[in-house]
Amino acid sequence: MISHLNPLGTGSATQEGAIRPKADRDILPALTGQDLSELAQFGKIYLFETVSSTHEIAKSLVDRKEPSLVIALVQTHGRGRFHRDWYSEKGGLYLSYLIFPDFSAKPKIAQLTLLASLSVAHSLESLIGNKIEMRWPNDLLLAGKKVGGLLCATKGPGLIISIGINLNQSSFPDFLPNATSLFLVTKQSFEIGKVLKIILGSLTNFYNDFLAGKFTDFLPELKKRQVLINQRIRAELWLRRIEGTVIDLDDAGRLVLRTDPGLLVIISAGKVHRIRNV
Repeated sequence: MISHLNPLGTGSATQEGAIRPKADRDILPALTGQDLSELAQFGKIYLFETVSSTHEIAKSLVDRKEPSLVIALVQTHGRGRFHRDWYSEKGGLYLSYLIFPDFSAKPKIAQLTLLASLSVAHSLESLIGNKIEMRWPNDLLLAGKKVGGLLCATKGPGLIISIGINLNQSSFPDFLPNATSLFLVTKQSFEIGKVLKIILGSLTNFYNDFLAGKFTDFLPELKKRQVLINQRIRAELWLRRIEGTVIDLDDAGRLVLRTDPGLLVIISAGKVHRIRNV
């Protein structure tokens, strides 16, 4: 896929000698020259109509050691946590943001994921006015259905924040009954450029707060938005499966689970499923 990269140089919508895939006919009209100029402050821009995965492209760029934005209209192999498929057809926004922190990000991935999710929630609310809820650790919910998700990961010195948002889809396949889009809820269409700038601006502000050690300042809001609190869940950990009721998020952003025997268990990673009453 690297041979098809189309870097739009800093502050410019074109770059002499850059490879320009056919995709640009579709994606460039969605991003004006002014959009590209404003987005360039965040890094080198790579635009695609269709790509296997913006996250995988971002991983391949780490050795270049320069902040980058990888943006696509469609992903053929979009992935979430645990390599789950992310339905990524046209109508959504698929973005991976590669940065290079001056600290080891890997031990902080859980906190970074929660704050990145909160920043996107704020961004979407500023666009539509409706409340965005969160499902630990990285799902965004609108009117009870999934409207977006994030994946934060590290590779070497690079931190990759990948974001998928359902913007303008008017329908979803039958196998995704719990998916929605901003359009389906608001009956309005959204410009990719505007949404990108709002999300990246908000993400930058939250990241700076994280660097300033303010993660715990956001815990009350994270807890208020968290739909799993006071719900029964099943957690699939590396060596065991446990069930219980989520009672809190701790200061590190981990789930606090009370099992049926009354034991408290801290969950920092793993697959979590809500147990619904039947």
